[in-house]
Amino acid sequence: MSPPLSEWKADYARYDKTTELKLREASEFWLEGNAFFREGQWFRASERYQKVLVWFTYTFPEGAEEHRRFDDINLRIYLNLCFCKLKTKEWQEVKDFAYQALKIDPDNADVHFHLSRL
Repeated sequence: MSPPLSEWKADYARYDKTTELKLREASEFWLEGNAFFREGQWFRASERYQKVLVWFTYTFPEGAEEHRRFDDINLRIYLNLCFCKLKTKEWQEVKDFAYQALKIDPDNADVHFHLSRL
C-alpha cells in the first residue's frame, strides 16, 4: 500500500530545500531533543533526534564544509541516541546507532564507551 499523497508532498517539500535550509531546520529538532535530554525525558529526546535523521535522509551535502557539518551533526545525534537508548534499555538500538556513529568516526571514544556498557 502506498503512503497517502500528503506524505509524498511532505517528502518532496523536504527534498526540494537547500542543504543549508535542511541543516537549519533539522537543528530545531536537535535543540528540542537536547532540551528533553537535559530533563531526562529519554523517549521524547530520542523521537526528536530521530526526526533529524529523517530530515537528513533527504540531504545531499556538497563540498567539504557541508560534508563536515553533516557528519559532525550526525555523529552527535547518533551519540545522543545511544545514550537515550541505554537509559531506556533498548540494547539493539544502542548497537545500531553506535555502529552508525562508528561509520563516521571509527576511533570515537564515546561510541566505544557506549558499546562497552552493553
